[in-house]
Amino acid sequence: MITGKKKCLRKHKWTVYLLMACFCITNSNLFSQNTTQNQEEPELRFGFHVSPSIAWMKTDVDNDGTGNRAGFSYGLIIEKNTGHSYTFATGIDVTYKGGDVNVLGVNYDFMAQYIEIPLTVKMRTRPIGYMTYFARAGIAPAIKIQEEVTLDPEFSLLDEEPSRYIRNLALSMIISIGAEYSLGSGTALVGGVTFNNNFTDIMKNFEGEDRTIFNYFAFNFGVLF
Repeated sequence: MITGKKKCLRKHKWTVYLLMACFCITNSNLFSQNTTQNQEEPELRFGFHVSPSIAWMKTDVDNDGTGNRAGFSYGLIIEKNTGHSYTFATGIDVTYKGGDVNVLGVNYDFMAQYIEIPLTVKMRTRPIGYMTYFARAGIAPAIKIQEEVTLDPEFSLLDEEPSRYIRNLALSMIISIGAEYSLGSGTALVGGVTFNNNFTDIMKNFEGEDRTIFNYFAFNFGVLF
């Protein structure tokens, strides 16, 4: 009888040891998964981007001729992780916009440089291999820091100041789609396309009620850390 009890106790001991080992392994795996997730999804992510673009102007007058020009933007990316499938994305961008417009036979070539503060929501898919796909939408208030306006040479003697046509403040809508390629440890390469459309009239010296806006279509390349 005593021998039987000893065997039973030994069996119970091994069962307890096995359960404890399973518990430790499970907790270790959970901890390691949480640590990996926390490393890959920090609360704040920073990065930078460069974005060549095609920019143009648009007016309310159908017979005004407009043309496009090459643009460019670059800046800092800041993302606030919410723990869900979306993040709040902002930053500071330096953006070059422009285009050509013909008004009453006068051809104007515009170039403006802005500092933009994008305020957007970024919706993401779950990781698919190394890839995560996203869509981003929001607004971007902007402050003009430089402008250059060139008139057709035939009208270069007009009594107009060609550096005071564009308003100092602007507001744009941003729509973007793209993808992130994970490099590990929370670092990712970012690529996408963005459409930036002005809400507000950019011109202040043209007479009448015609509205003129800047638009651009950009190709985004960046890195997130």
